[in-house]
Order: sequence, then C-alpha cells, then structure tokens
Amino acid sequence: MSTLFCPSVLPNVPNMNCSVKYGQIQKIVFQRLGNTFTEESIMTKAQWFAYLSAVDSTKLVITPFVEAPESDGGDERTFGSGNEVRDGIEYIMGINPVKMTFALRRYPQTIIKALKVLCKIQDLGVYFITGGNGVIGLKQDDVISPLPIRAMFVGDLLLHGLAQPDRNTLSFRFKENYSDNLAVYHPDFDLITELYNIDMTIGNGSFSLAFNADFDV
Repeated sequence: MSTLFCPSVLPNVPNMNCSVKYGQIQKIVFQRLGNTFTEESIMTKAQWFAYLSAVDSTKLVITPFVEAPESDGGDERTFGSGNEVRDGIEYIMGINPVKMTFALRRYPQTIIKALKVLCKIQDLGVYFITGGNGVIGLKQDDVISPLPIRAMFVGDLLLHGLAQPDRNTLSFRFKENYSDNLAVYHPDFDLITELYNIDMTIGNGSFSLAFNADFDV
C-alpha cells in the first residue's frame, strides 16, 4: 500500500532580499558528471586549469563563444480535459524537460566535428559562463557540480550566403527540476578571456581519454 505525503504545515518560503540575474550565456564548459568544485576552488584559476589540462575523466572542454541562447519547455505536463476529469480541470503530471539551443556562428567545421564527439558521451554535464564573468553550476552544500544534460545535438552547417553568418546549432535538454539548486559565482579572474582549452583548439576530434568516443559507444 502506498502512503501519500501531505504536509500538515505549509513549508517556509524564504523572503527575497535581492534579485538574481544570471546573465547572458556566452560560453559552455563540458565535464563528465561526478566531478566537482568547492565554493573556494571554483573561484581560482588554478583549479580550472587543472581540469582543463587533465587527461582523465575530470577533463573540462570549453566552447568558443555561443550566441542566441534560447530555452523552451519547463511547463506543466498534463492529463485530461473536459468531461474526462473532475470539473474539466486537468491533472498536473509533472514538468516537461527544458531544451536549450545555441547558435554556433562562423565556427570552423573542425571544431564542430570535435563537438559532435560529445554527443556520444552518456554522463555529461555543463557549466555556463556568462558575459558578466559569472559561472553557473549546481550547488549542494559546499560542492559545485555541472548541470546534467541529455540528448545533446550538434547540427551540420547551415550556409546563409549574404543573408547572415553561416552557423551550426547546438542543443541539449535538462530533466525536470534541474534549476532548483542553481548558483552563480564570480571568480577572481576573467573567465571569458583566461579560460581556454590547453592546446588552444579542439579541432581534431580528440579529447584524450576523458572524451574518447570509443569508451562510450
């Protein structure tokens, strides 16, 4: 027999002392799930570069600039309507996944080919780097981890001629409630200009041991 949990007392809702602005996402950092920062180490360039230079599953990979970040979903998943349900009011069955899409404009296709390797990794997460020198991750106590993603997709080149810059599309999805523990940190160095992949390019499709598709396909 299942037991329904219905609290007799309403939960406390924190008061709002100041608003939160996450900012525009300008770069994406990929890392395998299970790796973390502390609140102290995420602020230091040394730990970031230790992960960027790693040759094991702790390795980070960072994109060049991404543009046109958009998200959809996150709305309710429902059942029923009309005479099928009481008072014609549908049941709320959960939350739809959030899909995020980005435009990769003027990318060399060698970089696109490398990013397509990541689509085969099953345990992948992301940090977001914002234009305001912020990094967005998931906070649990003193531990900061990447946001788990699913269904990552990198599209083929869309040629636009004189109309607009040529582009590829990047997208992935978050499970419901993904944003419950989001946190933004502002390190003591310039994330946009000072973080880069160690060999300065990810163009040859090789991500060493951490991102070798042979281990995941």
